Amino acid sequence: MLSLTLQNIWQDLGKGNLTAVLKDAETFLHDLPDTLDSCGQSQWAAKIRKDFPADCLKSFDDLGK
Repeated sequence: MLSLTLQNIWQDLGKGNLTAVLKDAETFLHDLPDTLDSCGQSQWAAKIRKDFPADCLKSFDDLGK
């Protein structure tokens, strides 16, 4: 799933669609900790959750608007 999100970010960058890039970045950072947990990288997952809380991630989309 993260690879598809990264692909979307790359495509949206190519199109110059900043709003979509920010929304994709929000999705990526939201999903990344679960992926890291599943790979045994719980310390990194906890750090990302701490550094990018849900309210912070929502601000990415607001910035794009």
